[in-house]
Amino acid sequence: MGESVTIAALQLRNRPGQAEERRAAIASGVARAAEAGAKIVVLPELSHSSYVPNVAVWDLAEPLAGPSVQHVRALARRHRVHLGAGLVLREGDDIVNAYVLADDEGELNGIVRKRYPETYCFLPVDGPVTVETRWGRIGVAICADNHRIDTFERLGSAGVRLHLMPHAWPMPVATGGLVNEADLGVAAARARDLCRVYADLLGAPTMLVNAVGLLPPMDGLLGRLMAPGRFALGGLSQVAIPGGGAFGPLGDEEDLLLATVELGPVPARAGDPPTWDGWLHPGHALLRRGLMPFDAWLGRRAYQRRRSRQARG
Repeated sequence: MGESVTIAALQLRNRPGQAEERRAAIASGVARAAEAGAKIVVLPELSHSSYVPNVAVWDLAEPLAGPSVQHVRALARRHRVHLGAGLVLREGDDIVNAYVLADDEGELNGIVRKRYPETYCFLPVDGPVTVETRWGRIGVAICADNHRIDTFERLGSAGVRLHLMPHAWPMPVATGGLVNEADLGVAAARARDLCRVYADLLGAPTMLVNAVGLLPPMDGLLGRLMAPGRFALGGLSQVAIPGGGAFGPLGDEEDLLLATVELGPVPARAGDPPTWDGWLHPGHALLRRGLMPFDAWLGRRAYQRRRSRQARG
């Protein structure tokens, strides 16, 4: 038999440099979600630090026992919810884009690290994409990781009852450069279709929660193509239910999305999705086959040089 549970996507504004305002917005949103009956509350990627895709984000890094995780645990315990949140994690000499899930007693159920991060800023980590909870196994993958076939395959092999996709997804908002009128509507379709692929083929309710607002400058070649005036974090948080049901999407402002979903037994994988050069949606072949891999390689080299210099003092 299935089990009904209310889940909440807390769509937050990106607030670089506004730590107090950000934590106040998180606390208020989690309280609202809990009062509305949510048992699982999901925040966007890097919710506790803000999404800053350049090396300035290193100043926001903290250990797992630092104030961000303590804040997450305290909110989860106070409101008796499972709470997922993102942070810039310092592990030894490395900086990692990480996401934690705390249970309703304030204990950590697990931590997920981004496999395909912004390589000028973060160490790529090939780690778990599932967390064990009182509801069984839940999938958790951060932003770009969800867009790759290898993440889908790992989740399909693991078997999950629910999949969570925290994002800080830059979307085109104005034409110019490489962005034309047709591009402005593409992100909404891709967000919808990505949720639908996971929900229908994994047989598990799937939540995408995105941030909204400012996109700070991004390091690297790709960042030069994503001018902050033409791209922003676009929201569109939503939930897809196996078989065609959906909740949302939200718009491009701070908001709360509630969805009561049925968590059934872990189903058999229903099939394989179509892929484009290893991605779960179509895109520019030259970018994916040439510029993006080259930029990721440059980013890894730059990251290692900078971290080595910093470690030497």
